[in-house]
Amino acid sequence: LGPVAMGVWYLLNLVLQYGAMVHLGALNGMNREIPGALARNDPEEAQRVRGVALGFVLVSYVVAMAVLGGVLVPFGVVPTGLLAWLMAGLLAAQQLYSFALMDLKVQTKFLAVARLQLISALTFPLATIPLAFTWGLGGFVAGQIIVLALSSAIAAVQAPGLFRPRFHLPQSIHLIRIGFPIMLVGITHAVFATVDRWVIQAQLGAEALGHYSLAIMALGAVNLLPHVVAQQVYPRMVMAWSRKPNWSSLEPLMARQRWTALAVSVPAVLVVFAVAPWGIRTFLPAYVPGIPALLITMAIPIINVAGLGFGHAFNVIGLQHWTLAAIATAAIANLSVSLLLVKSLGLSGVAIGTNAGFLVFASVMILAGALVRRSQARHDDGADAPRP
Repeated sequence: LGPVAMGVWYLLNLVLQYGAMVHLGALNGMNREIPGALARNDPEEAQRVRGVALGFVLVSYVVAMAVLGGVLVPFGVVPTGLLAWLMAGLLAAQQLYSFALMDLKVQTKFLAVARLQLISALTFPLATIPLAFTWGLGGFVAGQIIVLALSSAIAAVQAPGLFRPRFHLPQSIHLIRIGFPIMLVGITHAVFATVDRWVIQAQLGAEALGHYSLAIMALGAVNLLPHVVAQQVYPRMVMAWSRKPNWSSLEPLMARQRWTALAVSVPAVLVVFAVAPWGIRTFLPAYVPGIPALLITMAIPIINVAGLGFGHAFNVIGLQHWTLAAIATAAIANLSVSLLLVKSLGLSGVAIGTNAGFLVFASVMILAGALVRRSQARHDDGADAPRP
């Protein structure tokens, strides 16, 4: 596609990241409620929660697709109506697939998750590369829709009864009340993590963002394994809290997440340092200007490890305001340093600003964790649960 088209794609990709808020937190509520129901040996309640969450997701994304398809072109986000509707379809397909993955994860069926993600990984290049060669960026988006639709169909075969929606407004509102604060944390973090794209697009243009896409992709690849660790820890935290609602029951899982994430991040970062510059110069010469920024961003996975675990714990016990405070502080640091350095250092300056943002985020999360631990110490005897 080339750097310019990739720059446009990474702007369009923000539609997918920010579009996760359309369900208003219903999926996040499901993510917390199902492990609790299973811990209480109540599979019927878990099935009810699953159906209600799916019903609300379907309704919300039908509305979102209609709105999205009608506003991207008038606002100049995409050049053609077809691409706008393709992005709307991709948003819906992504959320359906995310629902399937989330349901398997909350039941700790990680072997089924692994099979599903392996199928997606293998079919992704088979579908997207030929279509991208044939129809450009639109073909690339269409290929992703095909992959996600196929993966969702396979998930339905693996888990009979998975896609059985229930439409019940009071229960949907209950899930939203639980999940909206959690979702707000995720959306706010997505905004914080995409500050670099906005700065580059505004200051340097789409082609520079295309060069920087190497850093985005490499960071996503290195963060994959820590993300898998987090996915396995969170439902176990919910179950541990359901059995014994005190802070001490969460601390071993938090520590395990940090050390495991560090163990898998360091080798991945070293591989990128060793291979990426040579591979880019050899196979992707048009992206050589993005190499310095890519290498600088490889510090982020190591920096981020220090603050892992606290965010999940705050979600479990209802203290999301600490995470929101950390993200807001980090976003200000990210934006300030990036704007300060982008004119003089270009993409490298933005990468340094992003590192600064993640360093601030990890520092505030560590401080918040220490404060919460101290304030909740009196509850560690298990007498009652801490109040948010």
